[in-house]
Amino acid sequence: MVEPCCKSHGAHLIDIVLRGKQSRPIVEIFVDAEVGVTSDVCSAISRDVGKELDVRDSFPESYTLIVSSPGIERPLRFAWQYRKHIGRKLALKVKTDQGTQDVAGKLADVNDESVVLQIGSESLLIRFDVIENAVVKAPW
Repeated sequence: MVEPCCKSHGAHLIDIVLRGKQSRPIVEIFVDAEVGVTSDVCSAISRDVGKELDVRDSFPESYTLIVSSPGIERPLRFAWQYRKHIGRKLALKVKTDQGTQDVAGKLADVNDESVVLQIGSESLLIRFDVIENAVVKAPW
């Protein structure tokens, strides 16, 4: 139900988080788009999703609905999200034969199967299927 609302406003659903007390749940919806997300888009999605939740009587009591962009601290999940961050520093947790390894570098390239990180003078190709977590590192 949420995904079509997002798509109708040119956005992608990134994540839904349900938190708070059962008597007053908080529904957080994180959306993003290739060109970024404005507050107007978030407001429109919030209105549409709110109407759907109310019609479906999804929550027995009142609830709080929050729609926002994921922010820099939220993990990247889709290849198109990585493309938005070419040239920025990423921190990745990568699966290896020995467990996991932390890797950080400047995002140099992205395709549908992998990313290329520039680490010093070296380029490292990392397939999406071995990335457990990836976040953009703040430039400050």
